[in-house]
Amino acid sequence: MPCNPRGCDIDLVSVVLHEIAHGLGFTTLFDYRSGEKFDSRLRCPDMGLCSLAEGCAHGDCLGRGYDDRYLLQLIEAGTGRILSTMTSAERAGVLVSDGGLAWSGDELARASVLLNSGVDINGDVHMHDPARLAPGSSVTHFSPVLSPDQLMEPGYTGPIHDTGLPGGLAAYLLADLGWPLRAESICGDADGSGQIGIADALVVLRAALGLPGSCPLSVCDVNGDQELSVVDALLILSLVVGNPVSFDCSAG
Repeated sequence: MPCNPRGCDIDLVSVVLHEIAHGLGFTTLFDYRSGEKFDSRLRCPDMGLCSLAEGCAHGDCLGRGYDDRYLLQLIEAGTGRILSTMTSAERAGVLVSDGGLAWSGDELARASVLLNSGVDINGDVHMHDPARLAPGSSVTHFSPVLSPDQLMEPGYTGPIHDTGLPGGLAAYLLADLGWPLRAESICGDADGSGQIGIADALVVLRAALGLPGSCPLSVCDVNGDQELSVVDALLILSLVVGNPVSFDCSAG
């Protein structure tokens, strides 16, 4: 059912989808303020904001803790340094670097070809890291600079009901965390959106050129020659513009 909120109205379906994504893993447990990793000796009354538990001396907690799945994918944009390998102080600094926090994952990288902004040349997508820490918003949302607007930005950007591309990059971030995009692959559907379009040709082209991002032969080798090449990308593009083209991914 179409929904077009007027004025300051907020679309309920978009909000529900947003919160479901957080529940599926679009969140992390380390301490945003100190950069310290989650530890059983810490109590976390608010998501991501932990205080030292009673009986745990500050020095005893430093350098310990656990890497949650989300944290393992966060990097420093530009340098590629993985946040989970940094010291607590270094990690906390990146979180307020205003453009220095990014997500590194094959699934999100291959879907990021549709972004006009907020993505690096290697496919790393920028996450929300304002210069002033914003509890509940920082780290666990895409950066507002992303275009087109995304369901998982920190502020409401309008009704987004389609969890596929272009506004549903969250599904690909969750895929990097281990969630399956769908049960069955479609030959030529390189971005996993469920339909074949220009984005699929771009994903295959990136893989053919050796750029970051996954593109399995069972989906991307549309000419069935057991390798990815520019030819596969051109065949997908040819189909998109209306030419009669048949695909064969069986060799993969």
